[in-house]
Amino acid sequence: VTKLPDVAPASSGNGNGGLPPLHSAMNHIRRLRDDLRAIGEAGTGLGSERDSAEEREAQIQRDIDSTESDVEGIGRAIAELEAELMELSQRLEVARETHIGHSDALRELNAAMSRQTAIIEEKSGDLDRVRSEFEAKKKEVSKFRLELVRLLAKDRKKRFAGPENKAMHIASDTEFQADGLISLGDVHGWAPGLFNYLIGNQLADVSLCGFLWSQIKHSKHFKWRGSTTDFTSPPGLDGHPSRPNSPPTVFSRLEVVPADTTRNRRLIMVGDLIDRGDHSELVVEAVRQMVASVPGCCFSLIGNHEAMVILDLFEIWASNEEVYLNDKSLPGRPFTVSHDPIVTGETTLEGSMEMNFRALRGSIGALLLTQHFSLLRS
Repeated sequence: VTKLPDVAPASSGNGNGGLPPLHSAMNHIRRLRDDLRAIGEAGTGLGSERDSAEEREAQIQRDIDSTESDVEGIGRAIAELEAELMELSQRLEVARETHIGHSDALRELNAAMSRQTAIIEEKSGDLDRVRSEFEAKKKEVSKFRLELVRLLAKDRKKRFAGPENKAMHIASDTEFQADGLISLGDVHGWAPGLFNYLIGNQLADVSLCGFLWSQIKHSKHFKWRGSTTDFTSPPGLDGHPSRPNSPPTVFSRLEVVPADTTRNRRLIMVGDLIDRGDHSELVVEAVRQMVASVPGCCFSLIGNHEAMVILDLFEIWASNEEVYLNDKSLPGRPFTVSHDPIVTGETTLEGSMEMNFRALRGSIGALLLTQHFSLLRS
């Protein structure tokens, strides 16, 4: 508070000795009022500034609170990122190790690839040479196949017309005395099995086309398949009159000679000499020669397959045979090729089967007639 000046008492005089004290006090009051007004105005401004400062302070506090919340969120995000970074670092380390391992493996594979490429190039050269040799051998096989056909056709003119090596007569009674009995059934047209059985049991010796059975080493001689590299001949007795158009075969000059009669064992064939094998005629002829050689040493019963032929049941016989014709859609399945038109020289399968049926009737008829007269002489 501004201190008021002392008011001097009015002096007497005529008014020329200075302002009267009252006037001086009023001026002083006026000045004080002006100062007060100024101070009030200043206070009003300071109040406004204080309110503004308080508002700014409140805003700053709000900003601080928000910033603290953001800082906490950022702290959590940093912690999560640090955890992710650690996981990524671990994964990176694993990836690096994997990369190193794969790089090593890749180098090894590239080295192996180089080696294999070299091997392939070497084998390709070998393969080309083998192919060349194979083609040359194919031509040679084809040449000798033609030569074989020529030789067989030439041999037809010189040899005995029948399937045996020479004209064979039914032997007279030799007072055959059996000291043993052997039975065999279900040969089903598989001649190699029969020949092995006869020789293995010392019942007979077998030769074919001038060769002893022991000299015929290759089983494929009985497994003609008609391929371009096949070196064998088709099945079927060569020159059979029921197949006038068939190509020459090696199945001729068959000779089955019973073994030494000091080991006299009677052989009983219990049926089914023929069936879906490719060499039924050869089997029947072999048994026929056994029967004719020594009356009483061999006897063949009639099975259901022989009965079909004897009774002229072609349709039943054919349906039974057709089940096992060559079918390339069934790999690994047993099959026969003797009815193939290439084998018989016929133009159709039905015609081919009719020719083979007629040939079997002739073979079985010859066996039964031989057996009949052999029994009469035994």
